[in-house]
Parts: sequence; structure tokens; C-alpha cells
Amino acid sequence: MGRRRDRPRRTTGIGSRGQSTSLDYTLGLAIATLLVTGLVTAASGFVADNRQQVVRTELEVVGEHVANELVAADRLAQSGAETERLSVSKPLPARVAGTGYAVETNTVGSTQWVNLTASSPDITVSIRVRTATPIADAAVDGGTITITYDPSADRLEVSS
Repeated sequence: MGRRRDRPRRTTGIGSRGQSTSLDYTLGLAIATLLVTGLVTAASGFVADNRQQVVRTELEVVGEHVANELVAADRLAQSGAETERLSVSKPLPARVAGTGYAVETNTVGSTQWVNLTASSPDITVSIRVRTATPIADAAVDGGTITITYDPSADRLEVSS
């Protein structure tokens, strides 16, 4: 009786191929790079959308401050018949969400507006202002503004 020796069986497939360690490393690195690139691209769109919303919200808040100061200056100007000159300073941030902006006052028909425009991203916010005293059309950069009433001109003026 002979003894049968078990011979190793030959197999075919992935397990029988010789692979280089550097090839595995390169493929793994390429896949990881693609995944990270996809995540960064998706996140950058999300951040840009959120930044626009933050800029819009901050412009609305600053615009409300400017409108309230104009209304307060109007009340002060209207309260005294002998007001010689009135000047009110309002410190505002020079930048909103890291971008510069401009404050513009204008009148369309009988409606008075305060418009705030950010430079990057390009966003404009408009706030309606109701005053008894007309507001002169003006444009100033963000930062401290001064609202002045001159009875000879009978109007409020915004300057920086």
C-alpha cells in the first residue's frame, strides 16, 4: 500500500497573482485622493452658500441700524423748531463677513431707501426708511457714518 502524498493544488484567480507593494500603495493613494477631492468640492459649495447667507444677514442688520439712526435724527430735527444743526455719528463695522460694503441712500418717488451692497459676493440689501425730513442721495463706504441735518437745506445727509 502506498501512501498518497497530498500535493498542493494549483488555484487560479486573484489570490495567485503576484502583486507589488508599491502598486497597492499607489492605487490606495489614488482612491483616497479622489474621495478627499470629492468631499472638498462638495463642502466648498456648501461654504459658499453659507457665506452668502451670512453676508446678507449682516447687511440686513447694519441696514436696520442705519435706518434707525436716520429715523432718530429725523425725530430730533423735528422736535425743535429752532434746530440750528444736528449731527449724529454711528459706528458701524467696516467689513461684514470679511468683505467690504457700501451704504447708499436714495429716494425713488416718495419712498426713501437705504441700500447696502457687498463687494464679494455681490449682494445688495434694501431697507425702506420713513422720515418726515427728506434724505439726500449719498453713497459711503462701511465704517462709522455721520448723519447731519442742516435746516437751511431741510434734509438729512449721510457721510463718512
